[in-house]
Amino acid sequence: MSEHEWAQFVEVARTLIQLRPAEEDNTRRFVEAVLTVMSGRRFWAQLPSERFGKWYLHHHRNLRWLERGVWLALAQRGAFGSERSRQMIGFVERQRASLQRQRARRRARLLSKDG
Repeated sequence: MSEHEWAQFVEVARTLIQLRPAEEDNTRRFVEAVLTVMSGRRFWAQLPSERFGKWYLHHHRNLRWLERGVWLALAQRGAFGSERSRQMIGFVERQRASLQRQRARRRARLLSKDG
């Protein structure tokens, strides 16, 4: 993200989440990791650790933001600019559908074990 894009993100994000200045570097690294995965350039485990740190921490934080509707709210308020916001909404929809399928499979496995 450019400095301008980050400033736009921070302006919108502060109205939705408690974005403390001390945590801005970690949040920026997290958002850039998500945007990298969202754009299809990498899978979570392929994120370079020297740039992003531990991928699974970003993945789990992404799931929490997804569940709480943070990504969708940010995208709807234009935190990423028009094109990226549109991409983020598609990403959120795909992620939610994937999570629903995973939960349905898990539920089916548990029910089949009970029977």
